Amino acid sequence: TALLAMLPVAAAMLAAVVAHLLWGGARALTRLRAAGPRNGERWAEALAELLPPAFARLVVAEASFLHLTLFRWGAAPDVPTGARGFGYHRHLAPLMAMLLVLQVIEMAVTHLVIAQFSRRAALILFGLSMFGLVYMAGLIKSLQLRPVLVSPEGIRVRIGVLVDRFVPFSAIAGIDVDVQGEAVRDRTTLNAGLLAWPNIMIRLAEPLPRRPLLRRRPPIRAIAFRVDDAAELLRAVRRARLSPVCG
Repeated sequence: TALLAMLPVAAAMLAAVVAHLLWGGARALTRLRAAGPRNGERWAEALAELLPPAFARLVVAEASFLHLTLFRWGAAPDVPTGARGFGYHRHLAPLMAMLLVLQVIEMAVTHLVIAQFSRRAALILFGLSMFGLVYMAGLIKSLQLRPVLVSPEGIRVRIGVLVDRFVPFSAIAGIDVDVQGEAVRDRTTLNAGLLAWPNIMIRLAEPLPRRPLLRRRPPIRAIAFRVDDAAELLRAVRRARLSPVCG
């Protein structure tokens, strides 16, 4: 009512919003039309012209994950030309599938019990549980579709949709296959082994900054992860002319 009583103020606010949408939309289209692949980063940069950058990245990440979960059935692993992929899902996928089965059992039993007292609460929990099931299924699929990559430029450490770090060869001080517990538990180590003990550790020549969520943590000086064939990964790294730094 107050805004309608001050039409010039309301018109100015509406004009500001329209101008922002038009200007941001034009800049977003310019970014999308630029040369290069339309990957998630480009969509996030384009959407950031209209929304706060952090929220734009969240929207793009959620859309990409849902697309992976619901539509990419039978898709081939994401291995770019010139790179070689190394899987890690042989030991992770069965464990994650077991967690998914337990989640389904827990959902069925819990919801049947709660439905005896409150049907509305049971429906709300059912919706939340189905949301969790979709994400768990997407995570299991991403383990196979996003392998660790060795390319002529460096190593890209990926663990499904949870970890994605590219380490150029020039930033690597050494690679260890005899991974010690103290090194893995160090605060400066990014442990990407998930549910299994790492069998590869990359020691960095220069620390990498972290991407903090709630609190700041020390920069990354080593990355530990597990692959199904660590020996073959080391041979691929040597063939990529990294033999002087292989441990």
